[in-house]
Amino acid sequence: MSMRYKLAFTVLIALLVNILGLMLYYNLFISTRVSTHFDERQAALDQDMQKISKEVSTSGDYQDYLTQLSKKKGYDIKLQSLDDNVVFETKNSQDASLFIRSTVIVHLSGEIYLLRVTKSLSIQNGYDIPLIRILLEAEIVILFCILLTVTIVLYLQYVKPIEKLQKSIKEYTTGNVPEPIKRVDEIGKLQHSFVQLANNLSEEKQKQSRIIASISHDIKTPLTSVMGYTERLKSGKLSEDRKMSYIDTIYEKAEVIKTLIGEFDDYLSFNLQPSFSKQKLSVDKLIQLIREDYKDDMESTGIHFLIINECGPVNILADLSKIRRVFSNIIGNSMKHFGGTENPAISVKCSQINKKVLFQISDNGMGVPKDILSYIFEPFFTSDDSRNVAGLGLSICKEIIESHEGRIWAENNPFSGLSIFLELPIS
Repeated sequence: MSMRYKLAFTVLIALLVNILGLMLYYNLFISTRVSTHFDERQAALDQDMQKISKEVSTSGDYQDYLTQLSKKKGYDIKLQSLDDNVVFETKNSQDASLFIRSTVIVHLSGEIYLLRVTKSLSIQNGYDIPLIRILLEAEIVILFCILLTVTIVLYLQYVKPIEKLQKSIKEYTTGNVPEPIKRVDEIGKLQHSFVQLANNLSEEKQKQSRIIASISHDIKTPLTSVMGYTERLKSGKLSEDRKMSYIDTIYEKAEVIKTLIGEFDDYLSFNLQPSFSKQKLSVDKLIQLIREDYKDDMESTGIHFLIINECGPVNILADLSKIRRVFSNIIGNSMKHFGGTENPAISVKCSQINKKVLFQISDNGMGVPKDILSYIFEPFFTSDDSRNVAGLGLSICKEIIESHEGRIWAENNPFSGLSIFLELPIS
């Protein structure tokens, strides 16, 4: 349950507790006292009515007497005959919801009349009534208890977890890893996001460490060779042919280092500036561009190049230059890893599955050992032990495809070679 609903639920519970508390307090402690209080007022009025009836019966001018009595005690007085004819009436107060009333029979000039006296209990003076005073006092006590309870609950449920999260953020800077919690409200989501961020940063740190270690390893080997051949050249006791051979070797090792730095620059430029210019791109147009990009290279190298388009007229939302870079890296890797295969071939197949476009780039080369197949998209991973420069091409492909909300994976072919699958959503 979210915090907004929890707070609304807390307010509702507090209101219900307040109402139930007042009702319980009234039924247990007040109802009897209220009944006794009104009974006493009613008894006093009934007793006063006995005196009034005697005075009216014996008074020569009962109207003047009743008028003075009404003004003095605030009574509403009505004198009427048995056939409901009103012979006298005074009214000093407005209609009220609280009142007591008493009726007696009086005799005037040999006639029988009904004398009715009403005493209003004014709400303006309600605090003088014990019921209202006691209820107000009880309400103050109940509200204090409710506010104290709600304050404690809010502190334990919201303030304390936020303080704990703040402490966890501070401790993370010293190396303590945050842990997830079972809450599913906003605080739980915030803690989960913080844990996820911490895990992502940890993975990124490990990734950077592997990259640095890989760069160090890949540069160290050719650099050591360059330094060794340079020392031999400095000795001066070499024939001209041997000098030229050493110089060629040094140049080749420098080219290796240059290639490594170039790939690393590409990787950094993509990760530091992963800007995209996505637009609707026809799959037919993309397939045509791929055919034009590699047709001549394949013919010149003797590689059979096959394109199969089974997609209908569908579009994808993509950055054309980035997608072409993906195909360039994958097809380029395939061209470098045939390993003496007879009749080398590369195929690109496009098919539509539900609301996604699936590209399959396959070759009949050496393939990849099954135990390392899931690692080929990691930065600086290579399955070629003889290669001096670790690969970044497939890692960049993975970054591009996932930035397009797609998916990339690899599978070995049943007979030989490797297939790379690209799955992109249809626009």
